Amino acid sequence: MKGRALVLPLVMLTASTSAQVPTKCLEIESILVDACVDDITCPGSTEGMNEMVRFITGPQPIALADLQFTFYSSNFLGIAQDATTASLTAQLNASIQGCGHLLEPPGGNIPAGSRVVFITSTAMCVEANSFTALNDTLYVIFQNAGNSQGHFKNNNLVGQAVTTTPDAPLMRWLRIDVGGCGDTATYDANQLVNIYGTFGGSSAENDGATVEFTWPGAPVASYVNFGCQAPFEATVPDIVSADDTLACNATANLQGAVSGVYTSVHWQGGAGSFSAPDAWGTTYAPANGESGDVALFFCAVTNCGDTLCSQTNLFIQPGPQAAFSWTPDTASVSNPTVEFAASASGVSSWAWQFGDPALGYATGPSAAFTFPGSGCYPVILAVGNGSGCTDSLTRVVCVAGSDTLVVPNIFTPNGDGINDVFRVEGGDLASLDVLVFNRWGQLVARLQRTKQVWDGHTPAGDAVPDGTYFYTLRAEAAAGKVIGQSGTITLLR
Repeated sequence: MKGRALVLPLVMLTASTSAQVPTKCLEIESILVDACVDDITCPGSTEGMNEMVRFITGPQPIALADLQFTFYSSNFLGIAQDATTASLTAQLNASIQGCGHLLEPPGGNIPAGSRVVFITSTAMCVEANSFTALNDTLYVIFQNAGNSQGHFKNNNLVGQAVTTTPDAPLMRWLRIDVGGCGDTATYDANQLVNIYGTFGGSSAENDGATVEFTWPGAPVASYVNFGCQAPFEATVPDIVSADDTLACNATANLQGAVSGVYTSVHWQGGAGSFSAPDAWGTTYAPANGESGDVALFFCAVTNCGDTLCSQTNLFIQPGPQAAFSWTPDTASVSNPTVEFAASASGVSSWAWQFGDPALGYATGPSAAFTFPGSGCYPVILAVGNGSGCTDSLTRVVCVAGSDTLVVPNIFTPNGDGINDVFRVEGGDLASLDVLVFNRWGQLVARLQRTKQVWDGHTPAGDAVPDGTYFYTLRAEAAAGKVIGQSGTITLLR
């Protein structure tokens, strides 16, 4: 499942594409049509003083004196470059928190292959439309003051109820010329979107309405809203497509995109592996046993060296887990048949093997097997589900002789349902007495009947630590034979 924090254009650029230079004199890339102006931070300023255009120069430098802007309904007042513009540029640079920088064209000439932001008045408000997140180097130029009424048409539905239906087309354009060359950008004012990506709403909800234009070739307009941000592309990684749910044994397809300037991308997260960790498109293979919610990240490294990431959550369906129990816990030669029952969930196939090498096989969620004599036998259960995922479990089942005792030498009281208790099993016993001591000779447990168990706690209920314990045992068979035995028990949680 994907989450996004901002309404942002998914401009899929590579590092090399972002540095592409037009073959003609310039290309218009973006127009901030509905600029932000706050009456408190920008008293006396107007939207018309704060509109902006971003363009990129071609293979030749451009002199500011040769630039001509033609607006649909406003006059061009010429480009200023003086102490006022130098002060504005310094103030804007002081507001940048990324590693970007704004430059005035040296000697009044914009270098070839440069991105430029044109601001519609030297009477602009520095606080109105933020350059805070700039990570690129841009040239900035200013129109002479004098036009406060605006240069671009806003959406007709501003001030009306929010709707998903745009008003009738209302075409407007901007042209920039230099010498005998230029570029025209045409847009539909009624396609401009508010901060929700829809139409209408208050004036504040429409602030930030921007048009982006593709190049080379015939420009295609797209309508976005950055909020109160200047018309540059902030570095924003995004996961544009990702599988939400993944069956076991499957891989997830992932596709990332980045807007703005960056130096590299990479994928991270989870315990598994990515087929192409440094590419936009990749697949994720979960690690063995990985299941549940897994957070994956697509990251971009900015020119500043900062790493920015977008997150998606992938749910990996758990595979089957083999588990089974049997009765009796310890069989005897007088009753060597053992009943087995699988307890795994989400399983569609069961395969049993009794002994290794095999003494017999069975299928299904339950099975019974008659062992040929006393001794301990491995029993293997392999399970599978409809997705082709498998698991297996091996446990040891013991068959006691008529005068044989089975005393485990290790148990693991960790609550997993497997080997959680210490139990003495045997043939036909008339009595049993087992004493368990720690290494200091202190009694920690006593078993006085064949079905009694020790769960790793003292008689007072305190858990004993992991380690080696010592036992002495005295038992009497039904036939009168007395058995004495001692040894060690290892306890591991």
